[in-house]
Amino acid sequence: MKKLLSFVLFAVIGSLAAKAQDNQEAMKKFMDYMTPGEMQEELSKNEGEWTTETTVWMQPDAPPLTSKGTCINKMILGNRYLESRHTSMFMNMPFEGIGTF
Repeated sequence: MKKLLSFVLFAVIGSLAAKAQDNQEAMKKFMDYMTPGEMQEELSKNEGEWTTETTVWMQPDAPPLTSKGTCINKMILGNRYLESRHTSMFMNMPFEGIGTF
């Protein structure tokens, strides 16, 4: 009985040790994946305040409508995403847009 209990105990401890090792490897992979890299570096080149000009054709034979505005881009959430906030006037009404890349 003692031998069986010892075997079970060692099997459980061995299993837990292997699971802990797997968890450490999974956590390392997760941290590597979540660390900002080359793509975020490229996105960050678009940070800042930009002047915009938008042209829209409402019908093929009609003249286009144009509007000017501003767009403010900044990196958010630990430099993982680029948030873009656009403001302008469209058809004499205020327009606001938000994008996340």
